[in-house]
Amino acid sequence: MRTRIDELIVTLLDFNLRPKENNLAQDELVAIGKPAIPMLLNKFYEIKIVEAEDDPSLTKINVVNGTLRRITGYDSGFTPLPGQNEQRRTMALKAWFAWWERLGQKFVAPEDQRDLL
Repeated sequence: MRTRIDELIVTLLDFNLRPKENNLAQDELVAIGKPAIPMLLNKFYEIKIVEAEDDPSLTKINVVNGTLRRITGYDSGFTPLPGQNEQRRTMALKAWFAWWERLGQKFVAPEDQRDLL
């Protein structure tokens, strides 16, 4: 399962692929649910915001944050918009890890409402 989650995260964040492929990876991560959360949290930690016009870091953080939100229903309060800085990302990261520490053991993923057809 870990290998599959790793592959899906790579696909999720590979913007050279067609958006449909990225979306399918996200849908599968959401379907996997709880087992994907720690690896997504680690990826959120690994991506640092680079304040350059053509850098994809902010988009990648947005995608990881959105995937975590779809799985958990939790909103860390992070809005990955232009102008966000590393301090805001760190605050969101701390909020996500605090959520995981408080609720991770007893967490049961809500049913995803997205129609996969």
